[in-house]
Amino acid sequence: MYFRSALLFSCVALALLLVGCRGGGGLDVAQGQYRFVVEGSLADTLTGPATVQSHDNGRVGIELGARGAPGLSMELVPAARTTDGAGAPLAPVSPGRYNVVAASLLDTPSPDSLSGLLAFLSVAGREFVAMQGHLSVTRVSDEAAEGRIELEMAEQAAPTSGNHAVRVSGALRATMP
Repeated sequence: MYFRSALLFSCVALALLLVGCRGGGGLDVAQGQYRFVVEGSLADTLTGPATVQSHDNGRVGIELGARGAPGLSMELVPAARTTDGAGAPLAPVSPGRYNVVAASLLDTPSPDSLSGLLAFLSVAGREFVAMQGHLSVTRVSDEAAEGRIELEMAEQAAPTSGNHAVRVSGALRATMP
């Protein structure tokens, strides 16, 4: 009887450990999708398509959501390196952490050593801009860029009274062209 109880307890403990480890590990979204949670002056959970687009100005756009629908739009300035040592083009975005920076910093004449992130959220007819936080790109393949976002955002046209800020957190697996 003692052996059975100990075996049952061990199995339950192992199952709980595995479930706990899985939650902190891989991304919980399908390729080409995103999922994030908005908390603060409004609350919502958003999911939908996620795509990566390279721009002529050297920036990379990541669109989370369909055009005209609720979602998050990000613009990254990756590190200046665009080719590998042999001259082959690299993926539009590299793994690493992209911190939110002021738009004026990214528009400097020589942003070669500066990487950063601008982010804009549109949800429930309201517009928010990222004030601090980051996008962590954890993996890049030929098909997708995977990562997690943690952003603090302020409403762009907020009235002078009340709290008009949100926190956005989630995961993405944005497909590349």
